[in-house]
Amino acid sequence: MKNSGLSIFSAGFNRFLICINPCILWTAFILLTEDNMLEKLTANIFEDLTEQVFQLRHENLPDIEARLIEVRQLSDQTGPAGRTPFSLLFACPGDTEPVQSTFRLEHEKTGELEVFLVPVGKEDQGLLYEAVFT
Repeated sequence: MKNSGLSIFSAGFNRFLICINPCILWTAFILLTEDNMLEKLTANIFEDLTEQVFQLRHENLPDIEARLIEVRQLSDQTGPAGRTPFSLLFACPGDTEPVQSTFRLEHEKTGELEVFLVPVGKEDQGLLYEAVFT
């Protein structure tokens, strides 16, 4: 489905919105559905988990240890899921392959979550992945 530069596609239970703007890098946002457990997540849940290690699992890659380095509120307005949009920034080892895809994100406090991650750069901390929740 296309609408003024926006494309929506489905993968499993998740629907994703891709916004393509020639002046900006591609940005991926998770659109949450009513039956999706992700809609209950908020930035507050992850703020207490900053600097903790999560496991990233992908069927075509080795498991990755990812440290949550930043939780950022993106707006004061309520997003489509009825919550304030936020992003998570993870640092992975420097030799991690930069793949934009849906990963299984695991942590003892959050359980297992299917999250779309985008590689957004490489720094001294390693490869950086971002997840955006609207």
